[in-house]
Amino acid sequence: MSVKAWVSKLRIFLRETRRNRQILKSPKYQKSRIEAEIIRNVHSIEKGLSLAAPRLGFGVAKIKELFTLCETYLALKPETLECLCFARDALAAYLDFHAAKNYVDENISAIKIAYEKLASTLPRSENAEIFGGNETLAVSDMVFDAEQVERLFNTRHSIREFSGESVSDEDLEKAIKLAQRCPSACNRQGVRIYSISGKTLVADMGKALEGIGGFANDVDKFLLVTGKKSAYRADEKNQFIVSAAIFCAYLSLTLHTFKIASCIIQRPLRPNNSWDKICDKYKIPRDEQLVALIGVGRYKK
Repeated sequence: MSVKAWVSKLRIFLRETRRNRQILKSPKYQKSRIEAEIIRNVHSIEKGLSLAAPRLGFGVAKIKELFTLCETYLALKPETLECLCFARDALAAYLDFHAAKNYVDENISAIKIAYEKLASTLPRSENAEIFGGNETLAVSDMVFDAEQVERLFNTRHSIREFSGESVSDEDLEKAIKLAQRCPSACNRQGVRIYSISGKTLVADMGKALEGIGGFANDVDKFLLVTGKKSAYRADEKNQFIVSAAIFCAYLSLTLHTFKIASCIIQRPLRPNNSWDKICDKYKIPRDEQLVALIGVGRYKK
């Protein structure tokens, strides 16, 4: 390896290390980190409840940690309390499980008191959405036409020629919402997606889009799929890539379901000047890293 190439690799490594350290430590991303930890702990409760015969009184340490995280999060005066609704509803299911077993000890009593305090800050109407807890499925709920599903998979291809007809935001949202049913690490859902006009992004990225096969100018919209690195711990350094990649796989099928042609385009997985400029222009938080572009348009007949 030449000295120039070695210096270039070292510069990239140092830049990424500095960015990762900031994401893990900076107060700027504290709210995002706490949100992810709340959902991670909620997921631990739900995993316990999903077992056929969970140990009575399980998960006390995790639940105590969860209450501390919720208090810290509330002190930050967040704009949305959705992650706290996850905690509230999972804890309600936890307490209901133990009540059904007529099991009470000092830990369960303390959890109930702390839960009631949390629930009082998050009032819920009778028909409101349930954010966490248990869901029971029967085999009879899983009735679908296997031949149609096979046809969906077998007719999905990466498309690089489009009809020129625009893809509506409504259809894109339907496909994205369905793809969000994909699994993610501890249900943290650390994936974000941005829709940008094809011609606009080509103009903004310029040479950074070179080498994708010469079809960029025909794309109606580009979907930028990012991984939210602040959703993961230091020992999960590359988990943002895994969760975003799973989402992309689901999205490629849900786009096809709504007759939207698409092509997943790989991108550099490390921060660079080109990505920083896109973040600045479109107000994408710097704790997010681009994992893939998806070019979309309508199918030709």
